Amino acid sequence: MALEIKTKIKIDLEKLNQKIKRKITTILMAAGYLIEYDAKNLCPVDTGRLRASIHTEPVDWNMVKVGTNVVYARAVEYGTVPHWPPIEPLKRWAKRHGLPEQAAYAIQASIAKHGTQPQPFMTPAYMMNRGKIKKLIRKEIRNLIKESKT
Repeated sequence: MALEIKTKIKIDLEKLNQKIKRKITTILMAAGYLIEYDAKNLCPVDTGRLRASIHTEPVDWNMVKVGTNVVYARAVEYGTVPHWPPIEPLKRWAKRHGLPEQAAYAIQASIAKHGTQPQPFMTPAYMMNRGKIKKLIRKEIRNLIKESKT
């Protein structure tokens, strides 16, 4: 013996699926902007290039990326092991800070001996917002489910 259960669905599932995907992307972008805002506030500033480069972008409907395309961002975030950095950027840094050109050579030697200290800005921004992001995502997903029921 078997029972057959059948229903007529009067909604466009593909349309609903697209709506859900758009909403999730919007939620994740909002979460990314929280991290971006704090990362920009925590970011050490010399010329402002690194801070200005921090941005949020969608990767897919269920993923966003908060980051920067500035090559030296990783060195700022995590520090570096001892190495001989190129002198020209150090000369420009010294000049911007009112130091004589010779200071660049002393800085270069110090980096060669000790590396550079980390100045984290992305990781702390994420950690500061982790709880808020979880709450935001839960709340918005609940709202999305409620909307889809009506």
